[in-house]
Amino acid sequence: MTSETASNRPEVPDGGGDYELVDASPRDSRGRGAHRSRRRPWVTALVSLASVASVLAAFGLGIAYQSRGPSSVDQMNAVVPVWASVEQRLVTEGIEAAGTVQEGTTVEIKPLRGGILTRQTIAPGQEVSAGDLLGMVNGEPVYGLDGPLPLYRDLAVDDSGDDVLALQRSLTQAGYRVAPTGTVTRSMLAAVENLYRSDRLRVPEGGISSIPHETFVSLPGGTRTVVAVADVASEIGPGEPLVTLRTAPPHVSFRLPAELRGQIAEGTAVEVHTSLGQSSGSVRSIGPFDPGQDAAGGGYDVEVSVADAHVLVPGQSVSIHGAGDRRETLAVPLTALRQESGKTFVEVEDAAGASTTDSTGDLSSEAPTRRVDVQVLRRGQGYAAVVGNLTVGQRIRVQ
Repeated sequence: MTSETASNRPEVPDGGGDYELVDASPRDSRGRGAHRSRRRPWVTALVSLASVASVLAAFGLGIAYQSRGPSSVDQMNAVVPVWASVEQRLVTEGIEAAGTVQEGTTVEIKPLRGGILTRQTIAPGQEVSAGDLLGMVNGEPVYGLDGPLPLYRDLAVDDSGDDVLALQRSLTQAGYRVAPTGTVTRSMLAAVENLYRSDRLRVPEGGISSIPHETFVSLPGGTRTVVAVADVASEIGPGEPLVTLRTAPPHVSFRLPAELRGQIAEGTAVEVHTSLGQSSGSVRSIGPFDPGQDAAGGGYDVEVSVADAHVLVPGQSVSIHGAGDRRETLAVPLTALRQESGKTFVEVEDAAGASTTDSTGDLSSEAPTRRVDVQVLRRGQGYAAVVGNLTVGQRIRVQ
């Protein structure tokens, strides 16, 4: 061996011992000797075997302890019933509608004599009572009395008949008492004279001898408000009105949609808004259902009486506002309503009552129910006011 070779050999410590000679070759790129990167094969095999054993053990435990209940698919598809109770509560939708002012009922009063109106004694807006002087035609008075008055002739003392009896009763109702004998007497003529004097009309000396039948006209029943009167100096021909009376005040009418019919009844309070102000009012009548020209125009014609008629102008458009029916009724959640064959019903829990789960834990089992038909009055606040064979507290199915 050459000296060069001997100089490159690593020294062995004194004392001997078992030492393994290691090649002093250059270190690898990671700074460790190449011999340290070599792992023993049996260690790797042992780790792999332990991992496989753990996986197999976990799988075995999963099989052993598998759930005995419904599968996850069954649980996902199961329907869990939801219940609610029948309540006694207020359900209201309110009323918002557009309407029109109607004139009201009017009656034309036509005198039995034609001629020139020589004096105007009443004015529009004035209330007319029995015994009031309505005007002077050709200088002769025209009085209104409660009828009917079947007058067709002038009446003198000792005349008798149904016309006489009717006039005697009308004079008494006007405050001029006459015995209802059916025969003209001097006391009857005196009653007519007193009527004349109440309006400062001239009574002939010695009194009147007859009662001209054109002196009186029949007045309609009810309230009587002057709407129009003929002008002074105008000529009133046969059949022409001397005065027009309103026997019913102006009112408001509107069309109520069918779905809101349950919101109002006769007497329901409302507010009426017009260009002249607003007034309280109440529903006075509801007509039968009118299908209208098309589906959109159907509904119920409603008439509203207004407390302050001064804010109403016939033909004017107005708005009607109301809180609707404020009475408590049986009510159920809207989600409890069912529809079938055009009928509305709810599903009520059967009186027997059964558990919503059976002994096998099947979530699809349901408590028995029975169908109860109902009529929906109105809807609001998530509830429906109903009429049907229900009692407060009954359980009904929502889902």
